Amino acid sequence: MADSVLIDDVRYVREVPRPTGTRRVVVISESWIFAGNVTTEGDRMLLDHVVHVGKWTGGQWFAGMIADPTKNVELRRMSERIEVPVRAVLYSVVVPDDWGL
Repeated sequence: MADSVLIDDVRYVREVPRPTGTRRVVVISESWIFAGNVTTEGDRMLLDHVVHVGKWTGGQWFAGMIADPTKNVELRRMSERIEVPVRAVLYSVVVPDDWGL
C-alpha cells in the first residue's frame, strides 16, 4: 500500500490510526518489560491486566514486537497488579487496548 497518492498536484498521505487508550508497553529499569492498563497515583505507576514480555525472537526489533505481539513473542499473563516507581520507568509506548491479551 502506498504511503501517499498525488491527485491534481495535491499529495494526500495515508493517516495511520494511533491508539489512544490507557494500555502501554512499559520498559522498566533492569530491562523488565510489561504491558498493562496504566494509571498513576502520586509517584507510582500501576499496571492492571498485565502481561510480562519475556522475550522476542526471530530477528525482530522492539518496534516489530510492538507492532505484532503474536509473532515470535513470549508473553506471560499475570493475575497481579504491578506497581512501579515512576522514576524506574525508562519509557512506555501506547498500544491498542487488546495488546498481548
